[in-house]
Amino acid sequence: MAFSTKPYFFTLVSMIIAMMETRSLTRLLLEAKTRELIHLCMERIRAARFGAPVPLTMLEEEAMRKVCDLLLTHLDRHITIADAADRFGISEKKLSKAFKARNGIDLSDYILKERMELARYWLRQGKSVKETARLTGYPSRQNFSAMFTKYFNENPRDVLKPKGRRQQRRL
Repeated sequence: MAFSTKPYFFTLVSMIIAMMETRSLTRLLLEAKTRELIHLCMERIRAARFGAPVPLTMLEEEAMRKVCDLLLTHLDRHITIADAADRFGISEKKLSKAFKARNGIDLSDYILKERMELARYWLRQGKSVKETARLTGYPSRQNFSAMFTKYFNENPRDVLKPKGRRQQRRL
């Protein structure tokens, strides 16, 4: 069996070797890191043998958290999968695959979902369709309206909170 050359595996093995050489850390920590390495190897073998998704390493998990944070804090900008991959130094394919494994949804679908939910929120708060389009990263009102209608099956104008109109109460 060929061992993975991923940085996380290399880091774990290096830590174990350093602990064995310096003997400065407790035996308990050495055992814990050894068990962690064995567990990761077993998960990868099980995934390869049974076609299950490969679990993410701690480094990949951290990268996915940072990607989600980046996307959620910049929904007003047009950020592509390529932009996110470049920012974190990984390939688009690996980012997309790892993101779907972690979240159960494609990255592009996730971006769309978050933008549409934010758009619905802004419209319900009384923002205009044009302003909502800008706040959710769409270059034009028309482009935004088409995507909103396709996603929610309703026109964004229908979601707008009425401004200054008194709603008549029915008796």
